[in-house]
Amino acid sequence: MRYIIFGAGLFGKSIAKRLVELGAEVHIVDRQEEALESIKDYVAGAIIAESTEREAIVEIVNKINPDEAIICFGESFDVSLLLTVYLHELGVKHIIARASNPMQGEILRRLGVNYVILPEIITAERMGEYLILGENDLLTLDNEHTIARIKVPPKITGKTVAELNTKKYGIKILFIHREYMENELFKLIQPENNIELTENDNLILLGHPNKLARFVKQVQS
Repeated sequence: MRYIIFGAGLFGKSIAKRLVELGAEVHIVDRQEEALESIKDYVAGAIIAESTEREAIVEIVNKINPDEAIICFGESFDVSLLLTVYLHELGVKHIIARASNPMQGEILRRLGVNYVILPEIITAERMGEYLILGENDLLTLDNEHTIARIKVPPKITGKTVAELNTKKYGIKILFIHREYMENELFKLIQPENNIELTENDNLILLGHPNKLARFVKQVQS
């Protein structure tokens, strides 16, 4: 996955470092060179640019062609709004933005932001793990255990449960959710080793968010 992060404050840099640790390609943009100094050696690219200047954003996005863009400005909500519009116009398919409160979050959602970050609710490190997990359904039980529901990707379609070797990642398959689209029905299947996965399956996984993220990245790459 390739990410552009706008805003090299503490929160933006923390997400950048975590995403890099999880194997993502990260580029970070800020108007202040000083803000980029401490992160430039960790990321694929550290770019000095003003996020309100459309021409600069067009050049950056066209060059990097990101899978996701993350807007990490804290107090500069007007910049976040303008940048959201630019990114939509440029066809960025998945936009994540930081909001200082739920009202800002609602405005961003109405503009088409796919995921709103409220830093007081979720830490930057954990956010990095959730970004790798992507659009999957999540249920956090505590700091060490999360249940995730992921659609079986083409890479592992046709493989058996045994071939996934989830023990290597320190996670567990709780059960398989199999959909029958023609009848709009589904059933839950015990994850026996000889069960072969189909394109209509979802894996219900249990594990530490970090370990789940590594597994998802591996099977979706």
